[in-house]
Amino acid sequence: MWFMHEIKQLEQLVHYPLHPNLVRYYGCRVRNARITGTLLGRRDELWVYLQAGKTVDKDPFLAALASAVDHLYNAISLVYNDIHPGNIIISPVGVPTLANIGVAYPDREEITQDLAALTQLRTWLDNPVDPWTTTFSRQ
Repeated sequence: MWFMHEIKQLEQLVHYPLHPNLVRYYGCRVRNARITGTLLGRRDELWVYLQAGKTVDKDPFLAALASAVDHLYNAISLVYNDIHPGNIIISPVGVPTLANIGVAYPDREEITQDLAALTQLRTWLDNPVDPWTTTFSRQ
């Protein structure tokens, strides 16, 4: 069910203008009437990028993610709902991208939790730890 929700959200995104900080979706593979895979833009996980000794310029990095959240909310009426380091991928030159679009839901929740999570992400970037052991609280 979750995977199907993710595909539906990705398929919805293709009907709107591309945003440079949302994952690129190129389609899915179907075999015997079942979805067996998706083709998404390739990027490194943020944690892997930082572990390789690379850094990000926090202000433009966070502004780019805020722009993606704003685009989802204002252009597509979706709230992302799960901003944390494990859901951010990054280009070789440090451009962040929100991945895991399946966590976005129609505008039934406030965008304020996304904005609070971006504030928590700013703090996390000062002292990054394994994102899969990090909890960002919903405020």
